[in-house]
Order: sequence, then structure tokens, then C-alpha cells
Amino acid sequence: MKFLPLVCALLICSVGCKTSMDVNPIRGQAFSKLERGHKAYIALPEDGRYAAITYTGSGMQVASHVAKALTAHASSTVNENQILPLETLLQKAVAADAKYLFVPLITHWEPRVASVSGRPTRVHLEMRIYDTATGVAIASNSIDVTGRRVTVASQSADGLAAAAVQDLVDSFF
Repeated sequence: MKFLPLVCALLICSVGCKTSMDVNPIRGQAFSKLERGHKAYIALPEDGRYAAITYTGSGMQVASHVAKALTAHASSTVNENQILPLETLLQKAVAADAKYLFVPLITHWEPRVASVSGRPTRVHLEMRIYDTATGVAIASNSIDVTGRRVTVASQSADGLAAAAVQDLVDSFF
């Protein structure tokens, strides 16, 4: 009986203490793996939002995470520093001699203080990759990340995004 609180705590933690990540191909976007060792151009996504709140700087954080994740796959990367239309991005990627244009999109950015509210931080990202020679989308995946529900220290949306982007980029190679 004296171990019952410990057993209960372990059971609760095993159910609610995991961070979950699911990488999913976006429907209709079958693709083959990208070639390693080529230059990549990274678009700047709009900042993430949840309800009426915009999280300033989250787009720059995600673009930085993409560049870091690409270090294992690309010969070099160029990060765009402003939000531009796709056609302009493709032109700049070609001018930079990049083979691939990575276009991240933040579709959900919900930072929570799970240690107080019991509601986990959630992030959803999409990524499309374009072949700069043809301007055609050649790959597309999305990732959903849900932080821990039961935690002593809350997880930041940026921290979850860093791990999510790494998994998302790795899924293309």
C-alpha cells in the first residue's frame, strides 16, 4: 500500500508525459527522396498564430530550425529574411544557385503552460519543397507536435518546433 502513490504517479506520467510527433505526407503529394549535397534556399514563413495572438519571431525561429536541420543534408543554405510570394522566392533561389526551395508554413502555434493548466503546447507545421529548375513542388509533408500534458516545466512552442522541424526535414531525405 505504501507504494500505491508511486505506482499511480508512474501510470499518470506514462499516459500524459510523452511528447508526440506525427510526420504526415500532405495528400496527393507522392514524392521520391531528395538528393543530398545540394544548396537549399529557405523561405521565411509568416509568424505563427493561435486565436487572435500572433507570436512575433516564430517564423524566423522556424526558418532557423530548417537551416540547422539541413546542415546534415545540404551543401549550404540561404535563408530569406522577408516574406515573399512564391514566384519571387523561386527567382531568388535560382539566382542563389540553389537546387531546392524549402517553404515552411506554420499552421498552428499554441504555447501553453502545461504545468499549470494541464493543456499541452501544440505546433503544426507544413513544408513544401520546390525544384528550382522547374518551379514544381516535388515534396510536401506536415508534422503535428503535442507537448506533455503532465509536466513540471512547460515546453516552449519553439522547443517543440526545433525537434519537429528536424524530423520533418529528415523525412525528405
